[in-house]
Amino acid sequence: TTRTSFEWPFARSSIWNTPVGDAARYVAAGLAPERLGVHVDVAYAVRASAAAPVAPWYKVKHWAGPRCVRTSPPYALIDLHVPRALVVPDVHGRATPNNGAAIVQPDNRTVVELNPLARCVAGGDVYGDATRAERHGAFKTVCGNGTTGAHGGSGLSALGGTVRAGEWRAAP
Repeated sequence: TTRTSFEWPFARSSIWNTPVGDAARYVAAGLAPERLGVHVDVAYAVRASAAAPVAPWYKVKHWAGPRCVRTSPPYALIDLHVPRALVVPDVHGRATPNNGAAIVQPDNRTVVELNPLARCVAGGDVYGDATRAERHGAFKTVCGNGTTGAHGGSGLSALGGTVRAGEWRAAP
């Protein structure tokens, strides 16, 4: 099987690449998310090409919004390449989505994780908190274990926990 860094990231030994097993059974958990006020988060897995422009990256000033507000100064951690067309809306009303994001840089190895991600206009500034490791210059690669990342509450990877193409198949 040929591996591509975007479709099958992280080391073979990573928790994200551990198979559930042939005997696994999926059963209804009986959760009532609407009643509990929980929802499914959208995770953004983005691959930036070498042609993608470098975007100014600012720390989110307030989780509850507005998020697309420049803080001073911008992060100077990495030249963050972001596809020009990527738009991630700011908060709206009481909705404050987590918007966990993993942006694979043009080298197809470096992963930049942000949470919460916001980019209110195409080609505009990028807003999102860097992980603790990133703030100290340690960016993860798609070849590492992928266990830590941008999700603020858990500290887990925004890329590792996503379901990618080919991971769900109908039973034979």
